[in-house]
Amino acid sequence: LKKQLSLVALGLLVFQSAQAAPYIEDAITNTAVGNNLGSAAPWGASSSQIKVASGNLTNSALLALSPAGNMASIAGTGGGSSYRAFTSSAISSGVAYYSFLVQCTSLPTSGDKYLTGFLPSGTTSPGGSSDPLAVYAKLSGSGYQMGLRKTGASTTYASTVLAVSTTNFIVVKYVFGSGTGDDVISLYINPTTG
Repeated sequence: LKKQLSLVALGLLVFQSAQAAPYIEDAITNTAVGNNLGSAAPWGASSSQIKVASGNLTNSALLALSPAGNMASIAGTGGGSSYRAFTSSAISSGVAYYSFLVQCTSLPTSGDKYLTGFLPSGTTSPGGSSDPLAVYAKLSGSGYQMGLRKTGASTTYASTVLAVSTTNFIVVKYVFGSGTGDDVISLYINPTTG
């Protein structure tokens, strides 16, 4: 399994609303190409499965980040994770958007493959079903599908089958509900920008 995960042309973007300035934007310039992504702050959990790779993914409908930075490359069949701490005040109400570019250069093997997500406040590694939001990929014929899972639920996959070696723009929406367990998550694949 080898995927190249570019967090928005190598920028992870987290917004509290569609019109707000980003809370986080990361061009992955924290460490040298070839090093483990989590080997230098602000990233943590130095996994040998997740390396910094040269270059970045692009989408003509999106503005390029400055500096352009690098990308994360996820390789291998074993587990591993890196995380980037959210240093602003915790988001606990309203709507948060999370977006990235992804390109799968070879098909995932059988089963769900964790790509990225939101973690509960104060944690630093994926916890499985207790995570508020997780994005997965799985094999589907000659391509792959993207899916979402929220706390305590099963993964739900989009019907769209994505092609290998094609860059896709992924947007995730997280809506905080007023009670316990009523948060709503949505996945958008290659949405029209604006």
